[in-house]
Amino acid sequence: MRVYLDDEELHPAQGTLADGLHVALDAARAQGRIIIEAKADDDPIADEDLDHPPDDPTYCDELRFVSAEPRSLVRVTMLDAADALEQTRGVCERASEMLQTGQTAEALRELGDTLGAWESARRVVQEGCALLSIDIESDEGLGAGAPEMIETLSTNLEEIKRTVATQDWAALADLLAFDLDEQAAQWRDIMVRIADSVAQ
Repeated sequence: MRVYLDDEELHPAQGTLADGLHVALDAARAQGRIIIEAKADDDPIADEDLDHPPDDPTYCDELRFVSAEPRSLVRVTMLDAADALEQTRGVCERASEMLQTGQTAEALRELGDTLGAWESARRVVQEGCALLSIDIESDEGLGAGAPEMIETLSTNLEEIKRTVATQDWAALADLLAFDLDEQAAQWRDIMVRIADSVAQ
C-alpha cells in the first residue's frame, strides 16, 4: 500500500489504513498542519473507517492525505461562512414577505439552505476557535457575551423549527425579518474579525 501526504510519499511500518493514517497524522503534525482530506484509491474514506481503521492490508492500493495550515484553513472557512450568512439576509427578507402575503410554500422553499448556513456558522466559529485554541469569549473570539450570543442563536433556530411545525407563520415572519437579520449582521462581523485576527 502506497501512502502519500500531499505529494510526499510516506512509509508506514505496515500496509494498513490504521498505519497509513497514523504515519500521515504524525507527518502533518510535525509540519504544524492538519489533515483535511483522506482518500483510498481516489475515493473518500468513510467516517466509520477513519474512526475505526480496519487492519486489512487489502483495504486499498493507495492512500492519499491532503493537509492544510490550520490558521489559513480557519480564515478561509470563516470568510466563506460569513459570505453565506450575508446572503441569507436577503433570503430571510424575501421569505418573511412571502409569509406575510400567504405564499407559505414558496417561503419555506426559500428557507431551505438558510438554516444550514446558520448551523454551519455556529459550527465554524466553535470548531475554528477550538482548533486554534482561541478563547471563544476573548476579544479574538466572540467577546465577553459569547455564551449569550450562542444561546440566543440556538433559541432562535429552535423557535424557527417550532413555528414551522405549528404553522405559526406570523411568528416565523417576525423571526426572519428582525431577529435573524440582526444576528446575521453581528455574526458576519464576528467571523470577519476572527478571520482578520488569525491572518496576522
